Amino acid sequence: MTTTRAAREAIRVASRVVAKPLPWSTIKQNESESFTQFVDRLQAAIDSSTLPVEAKGPVLADCLRQQCNSKAKEILRSLPAGSTIADMIKHVANEEHLAPIQVAVRTAIANMMWKVLPQGMINSPTICQITVDRALAPVRRSDPTATIIEYMDDILIAAPSGSQVDQLVSTVSETLKTNGFEIASAKIKRGPCVSFLGVNITSSYITPPQMKIRRNIKTLHDMQQLVGSLQWLRNVVLIPPETMSPLYDLLKGKNPWEQKTLTTEAMSSLDFIEQQISSSSLARWKPNVPLDLYVHFTAGGGVGALAQGPPEKAQPIQWIVLGKPSRAFSPGVECLGNLIMKGRKLALRHLGFEPATIYLPFRKQLPTQSVAMSEHLAIALVGCGGEVRHARKPPWTQMLTIVDIDLPQKIVDRPQPGPMVFTDASSVTSTVAAVWQSEGEWHCIKMTDRALSVQQLEAAAVVLACGLFPMEHLNIVTDSMFVAKLCLAMSGPGVSTSTIALMLEEALFSRKGTISVIHVNSHDPIKGFFQTGNDKADAAAKGLWTLRDARQLHESLHIGAKALAKRCGISATDAKHIVATCPHCQKAPLWSSGVNPRGLKASEVWQTDFTFCQLLKPRAWLAVTVDTYSGVIVATQHLKTDSKATIQHWLTAMAWLGVPNQIKTDNGPNFVSKSVQAFALKWGITLIHGIPYNSTGQAIVERANQTLKSKLEDRIIGHPRNPYTPVTKEDNKLTSTPSKPGNSALAETKQRQNSPRRGGPRCLCVILILELVTIEQDIFDSCEVLILVDIQEPTGKDFEQL
Repeated sequence: MTTTRAAREAIRVASRVVAKPLPWSTIKQNESESFTQFVDRLQAAIDSSTLPVEAKGPVLADCLRQQCNSKAKEILRSLPAGSTIADMIKHVANEEHLAPIQVAVRTAIANMMWKVLPQGMINSPTICQITVDRALAPVRRSDPTATIIEYMDDILIAAPSGSQVDQLVSTVSETLKTNGFEIASAKIKRGPCVSFLGVNITSSYITPPQMKIRRNIKTLHDMQQLVGSLQWLRNVVLIPPETMSPLYDLLKGKNPWEQKTLTTEAMSSLDFIEQQISSSSLARWKPNVPLDLYVHFTAGGGVGALAQGPPEKAQPIQWIVLGKPSRAFSPGVECLGNLIMKGRKLALRHLGFEPATIYLPFRKQLPTQSVAMSEHLAIALVGCGGEVRHARKPPWTQMLTIVDIDLPQKIVDRPQPGPMVFTDASSVTSTVAAVWQSEGEWHCIKMTDRALSVQQLEAAAVVLACGLFPMEHLNIVTDSMFVAKLCLAMSGPGVSTSTIALMLEEALFSRKGTISVIHVNSHDPIKGFFQTGNDKADAAAKGLWTLRDARQLHESLHIGAKALAKRCGISATDAKHIVATCPHCQKAPLWSSGVNPRGLKASEVWQTDFTFCQLLKPRAWLAVTVDTYSGVIVATQHLKTDSKATIQHWLTAMAWLGVPNQIKTDNGPNFVSKSVQAFALKWGITLIHGIPYNSTGQAIVERANQTLKSKLEDRIIGHPRNPYTPVTKEDNKLTSTPSKPGNSALAETKQRQNSPRRGGPRCLCVILILELVTIEQDIFDSCEVLILVDIQEPTGKDFEQL
């Protein structure tokens, strides 16, 4: 605690006075005296002195520490030296299990302890409310038939008879004076018609406070004050939730000074509220009439009422409303459950008993389906001793937009016979896709919107699927847990507050048929029916089918990789791969002979394997692919068996045979790597893996490996060449282009020569692949396969000789 110079001087002056003892210096705390009583006596002595106002606080703090009893001194020693008077009083009161007193706020120093208080208040309204409530507690216990309600400095007293009210007024006045409060007699109002907190109370009804609604809204802060003032009226004035919705929308913002203006819908809502304030009223509670609870579900939420009288002529005594929904979607049954729990609590708090009857907005003929099957209603009705009935229409329902809560469910939690649609979304391409299978063929519809988030895209995919098969039951499979749970929650009417919930609600309830929403985990290694369809939808959403479209565009225009990537929106690597698979765009011309790859079932199923050939060292690995329909073999030579070599081999094979539908391999690491899986996924190729290093199911390619190596061994070993033999002029001409790593060629045609020759022109492709071995052209005159690898840009004359 800090003191001013004048206060310190006053303390010094007071300490020098010896002849005449000061009034507070002789006040000591007795052992049996409570600390609060000691503070009261000490405070009164200091207030009656002539000390300056700024000195009274430090003197009181010093006397509290020095003149208290030994027990209080032990308690105060645990406090730091600079503690305020309020801290000392509160600490001792907590230790003695006593309530803190209000006397500390009368000193100048204690008034400074509150840093921020609402609406410029001097004291805390919470402490004031608690203090008055504790002072009135003995009066309440002495007369249980009376009702005493206090709010800050306003007190309402009600009793069965007028004489009882007069006696309670005198008792309350004496009790408050004993606790240090003063009551102005001129402000005490008696009679059947009084006003409490602006509410006019008569002998039979209650009218809300007449207020003029502020309309000159300029900032978000002004809008927040307006909505806050209207919330206080909703217990005494019927304001439906849909009326407050335009006002809630204006509360959206980031800064209090943000500019706001009332919309047309907000102005209409304010006009309706003003009309309700001027014309509505509530009935007073009658102890001899049973209390009933009514709950209704409207388009904007829920409304309830505590009322008395028969349902057709029920008179409300208090309205029950809920706050603004905070979740994306709140089911209507959940809103009803919250209204029931709130109504039961209000009845117990204000009247001391629960409603005798609870009226629910369900049809009379559907009690089991409507009530017994809802966990929200079951929880809300736990411990209720009253009667539950179906609702009749009370008079106030004419002002509400009632929504039928018993509509047939649009969404079921189990699959039903009907079309199966798989949905997915991609944040990379901002594309949603819905795929389905019909008569063995997959169909797809897509939509792109770059303004949507990932969750909104997943919801948009379900909306896209809802437009399919509107008259039939539709099974929708999604990998979004959020969307799946949200759809299941929307099986009945509810309140949608988010953009996702609004678009789903509109799509679901616009259909004639029902819907089942199924959730699956994406990219599950255990493949099944649902995973296959989900993979198809995932591939469609990521734009993987675009590669086939881009290849068709390239086949018609033969544009370059850069232009193809820009035109089709694919990566430069994918565009280069497409160009590499085009026979007409290769740097080296292709042979005109060979098997036509465009047969009826050509390029449908391939088998690929790597085989080791000792004779071809240092590049001893051959990647071999066989088209199982045409029998064409494509082989390329590589230094090692990795994923890069696998992709390069398939690109070369695709240039000759086209894009396959399925490739069967073993489980080697080069075939199961992520890069190879991604390559196959982009091209829409299905990879099937067998047992590692086991030829079961791959007999065709294994037989091709054996045939290929046997022919190489036969011909190369049968025609050895001394590596130190000088290269002839003809050889030099054919091998003038240097060989690069990974670029080599070996080819053979099925065309047989009638008269084999030993001294004919040498095969350029064989020279490039084997590098140190020269093989005559007629070595492969009996070969039944076609083998291809990269060819170094030979000249036209070389191909004429070939």
